[in-house]
Amino acid sequence: MTSLQFPDSLCLTLHCGFTMKIPLFDEPDYAVNYRKDLENYIMRKGADKKNNLYWEEHNFKGKPINIAISNIPDDKIDLYRDVLRSIKIVEN
Repeated sequence: MTSLQFPDSLCLTLHCGFTMKIPLFDEPDYAVNYRKDLENYIMRKGADKKNNLYWEEHNFKGKPINIAISNIPDDKIDLYRDVLRSIKIVEN
């Protein structure tokens, strides 16, 4: 698992493999406000119960790949969700 921390506190997490608990963000620490089963991945989003900052997680189907962003403030939620949703998994 790799986590990239940005100056505005945003954290981008990339996980490949089966050694972690999936989903990465779950109750009781993270409120799950939305879950949608899409063609290539399951999208989940919500808020951190401690600081009320937002998160979104994509669990790819048939692949041990998970990508998440967390610590998203209200004023940047659309920007960072667009970035996350633009990520594509490409196989050679």
